[in-house]
Amino acid sequence: MAFNGKTVSSGRTTGYSYRDLSASVVLSVGTQSLSLTPKILLRNTFVGWSAWIDFDGDGTFSSSELVASSGTDGKMVTRQIEIPSTVVGGKTRIRFAMQRKNYPSSCGTFTYGEVEDYDVTIKPETWSQTVEFENVFGQAAGVTLSQAEESHSVRIIDGVKFDGQMFDNYDPLVYKDFPYKSDWICFSLMTVTFPRPVLKIAFSAGHRWLSGASNVYVIDNQTSSTLASYLPQESPLQVIEAKASTMPFQTIRFASMFPTRPCIDKLQIKYAP
Repeated sequence: MAFNGKTVSSGRTTGYSYRDLSASVVLSVGTQSLSLTPKILLRNTFVGWSAWIDFDGDGTFSSSELVASSGTDGKMVTRQIEIPSTVVGGKTRIRFAMQRKNYPSSCGTFTYGEVEDYDVTIKPETWSQTVEFENVFGQAAGVTLSQAEESHSVRIIDGVKFDGQMFDNYDPLVYKDFPYKSDWICFSLMTVTFPRPVLKIAFSAGHRWLSGASNVYVIDNQTSSTLASYLPQESPLQVIEAKASTMPFQTIRFASMFPTRPCIDKLQIKYAP
């Protein structure tokens, strides 16, 4: 197999092998290349293979950590995988599994196949700025803001302007691309203006209500394009990433339908050069 062109020869094992490659194999945030060349003793035999990366470092490989899956009859297979900027950097494990006539799971037993684990190093995203706060609006540490306070909660934190115009700033032009029926009403929750153009943001978010939540959309105000959408959860907070689609953005809007009011406790920013 190969990590970004760096070839690792594992040879034939008894079914499972492990190697620590964290000193020599470094994967960066963004698009990476993974290649696998199986050695199949029987010609024209289909084998399925899959790869997982333990992004959260909890020692397990969840379904959301599947980064590649393919079938092959012995030829080399190359796949482009995406290392998210929200991943915790450092030493972690990647698992390759190959099974005859089937696609393997990350954990289990099978008669014909092989599993190989490797420790690798992930180089974390370099952020230009990190903003931390106790919710621009909504519920923070058990304290609920009143409707009046929420309606005009303009704050400037480290040069980033947060304008929490709650339920009183509906603009049909901004929401023209929303997948809603024409008779539905959308509400503007918060406008965020950055001091200079931005390529990417990552933020941890939840929401105020325990039930009845609707999707939150992160909108580029200049192009009206959706940068990200998510269904917020009360706990734990989710880590969401929003990337510029075609050009850097400078003002975005968090918007959703009633009754969802997202809360944000950390914002990481990567500015355009």
